Order: sequence, then C-alpha cells, then structure tokens
Amino acid sequence: MAFSTVFGSVMTGRAIDAGVPCTWVAADSVHGVGEVEKTLRQAGRGYVLG
Repeated sequence: MAFSTVFGSVMTGRAIDAGVPCTWVAADSVHGVGEVEKTLRQAGRGYVLG
C-alpha cells in the first residue's frame, strides 16, 4: 500500500503546481499519510488527516 501514499502525494503536488485553488485538504490515513502531509506542509496548505 506504499503506492497509495506516493500517489496521493503526487496528485496533491500536481494540483498545487497547477494552481488548483484550495485552502485546506482532507485525507484518509488508512494507508499512511507521511508523504501527503510533507507535500502539504511544504506548500503551506492546511490539512486534516484522519
């Protein structure tokens, strides 16, 4: 399931790079959230991971 966290991080990064408007992101943490959290922190976005 490591693929799920990498894929989520890539999708999030691409959306941010494309200028998709968002102030915060909510994500499921069933498969882990390390990479997604790192991407959001680096972008200065708020997040809720549960």
